Amino acid sequence: MTIHHCHVSKHIDMGSIVVSRVEPVRQKRGNPNQKTGLIGVRKNRKKYIAEITYGGTKHHLGTFDTEEQAGIAYDRFVVDKSTEEISFTLNYPTMTDPEREEALKVEEPVQQKRGNPNQTTGLIGVRKDRKKYKASINYGGTNKHLAVVVVLVVQQVHSHLIFTRVAK
Repeated sequence: MTIHHCHVSKHIDMGSIVVSRVEPVRQKRGNPNQKTGLIGVRKNRKKYIAEITYGGTKHHLGTFDTEEQAGIAYDRFVVDKSTEEISFTLNYPTMTDPEREEALKVEEPVQQKRGNPNQTTGLIGVRKDRKKYKASINYGGTNKHLAVVVVLVVQQVHSHLIFTRVAK
């Protein structure tokens, strides 16, 4: 059973009959998190997580570096979800859609390339030792042995190399 909250907006007196016009009350959704001060945003260690429960389902909207980005992601999700009965409160109500999109654009960090390809195998961390291939990595100042591969199967898929270990 659904209960709709209503309020009377007008009373019209028609002699002995009083007609009342009833309008639905818009329910506001969203309460700010006490720590972040934003709706749908919580802090997890050094990152900010945007999430919402909508339609009985919890939606993870993303993990962000700043609380502003997480708040904007929440706003972007709920901006089209408001109806006549339910109104979502926005974290940044004066921000336009293009401003939201621009604020969420983040340059991907350039990952530093580590190691040089072996001249024989052409691969980083893989060297040929007689008829076997050995994979290792230098981590924390020590050389870590990863595997010995008898046959190396290399497939190139969409410019990414995929290595398959056939035998140890």
